[in-house]
Amino acid sequence: MRTLLLALSAVLLLTSCKSEKDRMIDAINKAEQELRADSLAIINDEKARALIQQYAEFANTYRDDTLSAEYLFKAGEVSTGIGDFFQAIQYYRQCAEKVYYSKRPVAYFLMGFIYENHLNDTGNAKRLYEEFLQKFPGHPLEKDVQFSLKHLGKSPEDLIKEFEQNGGFTQTDSTALS
Repeated sequence: MRTLLLALSAVLLLTSCKSEKDRMIDAINKAEQELRADSLAIINDEKARALIQQYAEFANTYRDDTLSAEYLFKAGEVSTGIGDFFQAIQYYRQCAEKVYYSKRPVAYFLMGFIYENHLNDTGNAKRLYEEFLQKFPGHPLEKDVQFSLKHLGKSPEDLIKEFEQNGGFTQTDSTALS
């Protein structure tokens, strides 16, 4: 009986000793599930902002953890989803500063894309697209970036006219879209 109580106490002690980091990750996972559960409806701004805050808190607390860069990237995605484009750019910029992070080129591309398509800031979009080409030559998104640069600032009407005049997309344009 005494051995059973000791074993049970040890199990309870081990399960209650979950680290703060693990508790934060569990809370983030739960918040992500709740937000995804609402995916068929309009995104719940309150839940989205709470999740973004959790991502940021983890990234600030555990700066050197590789998961912090992934959470910053996700914070950028959720911020974009709720239309908070300036905040999204801030999170993507933090990702882009983490040289070890594998999605760093994507973060550059998304910053340029947001500037171009949501904020109508072609100057910053061009700067970021050019930085992308300089820093990440040969990246799979390179053709998309070149396509964006080539058509930067053109209205949908201008693009349609160009499309009609050229008899469709040029070979480089059609490859960029695939």
